[in-house]
Amino acid sequence: VAETTVSFPAYLRWSASVVVLAFAACLALSVRYNYQGVTATHCKVPNWLPSISAIIGDYTPQRYIWRLAIGWMSWLRIFEALLFYNHFSSVVAKPSLAFRVVNAATALTHVVENVALNMLTVVSSTENYGVHETGFIAFLVFGTLNMVLMTGLVWLAQATPKLEDSLSLKVGTILLYVCAVTAAAMLFQRHNQYCEPGVYSLFALCEYTVVGCNIFFHLSLSRDLPGHVFVFGPDRKAAH
Repeated sequence: VAETTVSFPAYLRWSASVVVLAFAACLALSVRYNYQGVTATHCKVPNWLPSISAIIGDYTPQRYIWRLAIGWMSWLRIFEALLFYNHFSSVVAKPSLAFRVVNAATALTHVVENVALNMLTVVSSTENYGVHETGFIAFLVFGTLNMVLMTGLVWLAQATPKLEDSLSLKVGTILLYVCAVTAAAMLFQRHNQYCEPGVYSLFALCEYTVVGCNIFFHLSLSRDLPGHVFVFGPDRKAAH
């Protein structure tokens, strides 16, 4: 059997592209065939943009497209978490206790983030709002922690080519992510309190930004392992 070589940057682009295409398909199908349903709110004020929960959980085939995409991406990201844990465990000759703790916490938050993402994906807001909300909050919390910890880990390891560029990209993405999460929380509260036209659409736009930042941050990790490749074949091993 011939060997197949996949670079780590290509691996990340492959993982991200599945989710981006699935999201685009769900949004397009929802707007084309279920527009009134996905833009409706409990107080029946006009909105023009559907929330992510509406486009991935309320209609078929959107819910199946999204669940398959997230299921596929999740195991790739969990593998990514293990890969970075092993990388940072070996890249520093004599890691301090603090470094080992941060490395382990980074891997753990990465895994929990993906478990939460699967929870909010499999259980839609219309099926069980409490479970969906818990998954959504856990995804935001552990996703934020993972990005912050990963950035700190990259800085502590000092092993990334063009370290300053990598850190600047990550910090900028985190700042935009935090701003989008904050704005989304404020808009969600305002919508529930005042039921103004278009406010829920702005909340949905912030949701899109949060997802985009999450995907972009993980794509930026390619800068930290630019020469790493996966070799699939008879020996099924990864090589640096």
